[in-house]
Amino acid sequence: MKLTKLVLSFYVVTLLFGCSISNNNDNRPNKLTSNNHQLKTYLSNKIQCGASTVYFESECYDEFDGLSDRGSSGGVRNYCQNIKLHVNTLNRQSEKSYPIMPNYLINTLKSEGYVFSDILNVNDITPVSFACGTMENNNYILINYATDSNIQTLTQNSVILSESGEHVSQKIYQTINELNSSELEIQQVETANILYIGE
Repeated sequence: MKLTKLVLSFYVVTLLFGCSISNNNDNRPNKLTSNNHQLKTYLSNKIQCGASTVYFESECYDEFDGLSDRGSSGGVRNYCQNIKLHVNTLNRQSEKSYPIMPNYLINTLKSEGYVFSDILNVNDITPVSFACGTMENNNYILINYATDSNIQTLTQNSVILSESGEHVSQKIYQTINELNSSELEIQQVETANILYIGE
């Protein structure tokens, strides 16, 4: 099984059964959009990848925020903005802003018809899950992207970052995405806490 299919299967498990999708939010004041929607800051669950603690932060509008029964899909948002990936160690805190991928990959995905926006909604390419993987004693952060909650919209490959949150070379990117499932140890998987429903 190739890595893309492996990570896709993790995504399915996390989305449908893992229930890591949550309503985590911090206590910052809500922002108002131009149409008077209240934005809240949502945080994903955290994963430990080597010495780094990794999680997503996003500002989203969720018309059903606070509803106790969210159904099988968990917390889904109407739209989000200011999506950031945090990669923190004891001595260093860093963040990467959406789209959190190198320019060559952005250009490739645009050529395939994917849409990148400042305000993300259904049909915009969005980070949906992330994991920590180990290959040859090196840890890597893997990020899966999709355009909605349908697993068929997942991009073919995962975005790969080093344990410290830096973009890896194209060679390493290609190598990891071509690995068989037995060649990469997946340690932990979480959703990015960013899924969309149409208004």
